[in-house]
Amino acid sequence: MKKLLYLLLILMTFAGAAFCADEEEESIVNLPAYPGGEIETSMDITSDKIPVLVKLMLSQSSERASKVSEKDIEDALKGIERMRVLTVGSMDASPADVNKYYSENLPEGKWTKLFGTTAAKGSFGIYTGPDADAMYFYVVLPDPEKPEIARKAAALRLDGKPDYIKLAALFIKTAL
Repeated sequence: MKKLLYLLLILMTFAGAAFCADEEEESIVNLPAYPGGEIETSMDITSDKIPVLVKLMLSQSSERASKVSEKDIEDALKGIERMRVLTVGSMDASPADVNKYYSENLPEGKWTKLFGTTAAKGSFGIYTGPDADAMYFYVVLPDPEKPEIARKAAALRLDGKPDYIKLAALFIKTAL
């Protein structure tokens, strides 16, 4: 579980460094943003750019992950049509309040909760759309120096159906 959170955080970090958003993109992303927080990253990526971004992320994460072939990445992700990412910082709220907001304010559509947890290092939730045609993830991280304040929140939505077996194999190759 720690590895999944780690990969999600790497995705958010490198995606934020690779792309900057303007006001128009924020409305396209259509993911929940904690009220009063500052939007740091807002992206809406189409299928042709997703494998390139994932390869860039993996090349930065570890030596083993950087050796994953582009073909493996493309095969695992080929069913994903769109990826939307939103990161929010500068929230003057407790991690519990931010977590509650993200667990109650899901993107448009029908969602089924697959998993959610809260720990000292943060909280996250994983949701799926009907027929597993979309996935939604969120993560809330407390400030390490002031754990009573949320430092960052990130939301990720994937539209489409990846090859779940190949995606799991990719995860195992890179994270375990």
